[in-house]
Amino acid sequence: GLDGVRDELHQNGLPDAVISKMIDLLGSAQSTTGMEAGARMIGMLREALEDFPTAMEGLAELEQLNNYLGAYGVVGDNIGLDFTMVRGLSYYTGPIFETILLSDDPEERVGSVTGGGRYDDLIGLFRKEALPTVGTSLGIERLMVLMENRGMYPANLNRTVVQALVTVFSPETRTASMALASALRGVGVRTELFMQDKPVGKQIGYADKKGVSLIAVLGPDEIKAGQVKLKRLSDGQEAAVSLADAPTKAKEMLAAH
Repeated sequence: GLDGVRDELHQNGLPDAVISKMIDLLGSAQSTTGMEAGARMIGMLREALEDFPTAMEGLAELEQLNNYLGAYGVVGDNIGLDFTMVRGLSYYTGPIFETILLSDDPEERVGSVTGGGRYDDLIGLFRKEALPTVGTSLGIERLMVLMENRGMYPANLNRTVVQALVTVFSPETRTASMALASALRGVGVRTELFMQDKPVGKQIGYADKKGVSLIAVLGPDEIKAGQVKLKRLSDGQEAAVSLADAPTKAKEMLAAH
């Protein structure tokens, strides 16, 4: 809120007169919707900030951006200018932007789903010269919530790309499980090696919940016998095969699924 902004500016040593002008400006520069409203807001701010060259430069950039978006056909409720929005001040050097979803559904009011801006100097930290750049990031988790809420996932979409999970009984058996996972990957089976110290039952439950098709159980007894137990979770079919034959058998069981 404005009171919190006022207190923080005061704590940072800004004079009261300056703070009052800034608060008045923030109060009048609300977000707009549509190109024409944005153009009017830019004009109002030009009058208020005409003595500040840096502000004039920024407003000129926004005006140009507003016009370009109109040329691209981004009009109406699809565009708005928000003069109170703040993003990483330490490296953005030009206009910043965010994308929100307009919805009457309270569950879909998740905030911005993408955000970014212009940063000319950031890449210059990693190479000899600066490179003018505009970038954006995606709010993947927010987009997933929205897609789930709207039923946008295809019916045939799997919960995971993993086809097989290799269990790990103990630290002593991990090396053998790693070798088996490598062998399965070698024949094109998308394989995950369980990485946590949990009972095998929990590991199987994890695979079932995730939608993994095949489990490879490799305990001390199986390792001693040179075998592995493969189990297809969809129908419970099991097969005990030698470690050498495991990749071929795993592919067969997956193909029959």
